[in-house]
Amino acid sequence: STDATTVEQVGGAIEMTAAKEWKHSFTNLPAYDKDGNKYIYFAVETSTGNYLTSYDYSDAGKTVITNTAKGEISGTKTWLDNNNAYGTDGTRPETLTLTLKRSVEGGDSEPVNATPEWTKNDDNTWTYVYKDLPMADKTGQAYTYTVKEAVPSGYELSKQDGYNLTNTLTGKVKVSGTKTWVGGEPAELQLT
Repeated sequence: STDATTVEQVGGAIEMTAAKEWKHSFTNLPAYDKDGNKYIYFAVETSTGNYLTSYDYSDAGKTVITNTAKGEISGTKTWLDNNNAYGTDGTRPETLTLTLKRSVEGGDSEPVNATPEWTKNDDNTWTYVYKDLPMADKTGQAYTYTVKEAVPSGYELSKQDGYNLTNTLTGKVKVSGTKTWVGGEPAELQLT
């Protein structure tokens, strides 16, 4: 084809196996079309199961397909704030911001461009999950993921256990009261 954006399937599907060392070569393919335009060939995987797929076409005439196991991480957000009872609309924000980072053993931490899905389970616990995360880098080294919260105003991160976060409401309150005596006031009063 002369149009570089036209993609056509050539030949049928093949099955790659461990017994064949996960390799296959397509042979006797024409190099040029009838007008003398060079064909560009590449392979595409049609079924990957629970893997993320990436392609490397940098070596002309060769496609390197990398399958990386994918998984998810999840955690909880527990609120210690008397069931969000303070203020007109409570003190909790509607949403939270988490930063997800990953690293391999001995490597630097890097941010991950992923958004968690939140579920507000009950009055004091929310859950979140990051889905379809690669569990290893391209060389097969396992990733370790960490989560950091942008703690909302008026709260402190009082506990983090892995991916489970607990926020405690902070602040100061003023307590005042009035004492009323029935039957006369005593000469002396001690408060503790």
